[in-house]
Amino acid sequence: MRSESTRALGQPRLTNPTFPHINTSNLGCGILTPGHRPDHPSSDPGGPPGMRCFIAVPVPPALAVTLGQQAVPDQGRRSAATDLHLTLAFLGERDPDWARRLWPALAGLAAATPAFNLTLTEIGPFPHREGRIWAARAEPAPPLMGLHRNLWRCLEESGVAGEERAFLPHVTLARLPGPTRAAPVPGPWHLPVTELVFQESPPDGGGYRTLKRWALQ
Repeated sequence: MRSESTRALGQPRLTNPTFPHINTSNLGCGILTPGHRPDHPSSDPGGPPGMRCFIAVPVPPALAVTLGQQAVPDQGRRSAATDLHLTLAFLGERDPDWARRLWPALAGLAAATPAFNLTLTEIGPFPHREGRIWAARAEPAPPLMGLHRNLWRCLEESGVAGEERAFLPHVTLARLPGPTRAAPVPGPWHLPVTELVFQESPPDGGGYRTLKRWALQ
């Protein structure tokens, strides 16, 4: 669970314990201009409307097809194969200009992070047995947790309030009308983590739009 406090810009950071050769102090995460309030959709009430956005690991097409072939119980509403992803940070409503100023820091983070493989251990109700999301749960492997920590370090130093909930990595496959009695489906499936994406959730309810992507090492 992330702390609500935001570290002061310029405060030294520790070397990443997951990838010891990565010095996260070189990622250049503190990028906002004085007076900007990134926790609001726009620093100017008369400015452009905010966009709902998030940072994620995309599911590659071949794996998306495989996951999409798994049965969904109770006539759940499937996610489109092209929308499958593992969310690292949901940012809510954000000003588009603020988002673009964040991108150099995300590019630096991606360039400093080696690609890795992640195991999806099972498909079932999420976040608990009575959950109404049908999802593929991801193993909380050290490379993934290290990437998540470093990403949130960047975001907090850019003024984003820390997450309240624990990070439970998963890929949403469908939304269910209610709790299900369906048994979980054991894996494994393997998700190659080779890039980060910055995506927008359009207000019209259409598919997610990828605004920017960065390859990992």
